[in-house]
Amino acid sequence: MNILYNNSICNSSFLGYHPKFTKEEEQNILSTFFEQLLLFDCIVISTDKDNFSLTFLILKLGLETVEDLLEAVMLSFQLNLR
Repeated sequence: MNILYNNSICNSSFLGYHPKFTKEEEQNILSTFFEQLLLFDCIVISTDKDNFSLTFLILKLGLETVEDLLEAVMLSFQLNLR
């Protein structure tokens, strides 16, 4: 199984910090995310205590799509408390 660790959505070292992305940055994050889905069996997304990464994906992809990715074990999350 090929697994990729991705921290491009939430890579702040400050707890509770939510980055503000421009439309272009959001498009780059999503295009990279979809490319990674094509290349790897599972993507492990780094998230913080507020789970901003999950919120971002649900807002951009929809709850049903995120649930489908989780159920298919194509997506998982790792809590990153620095």
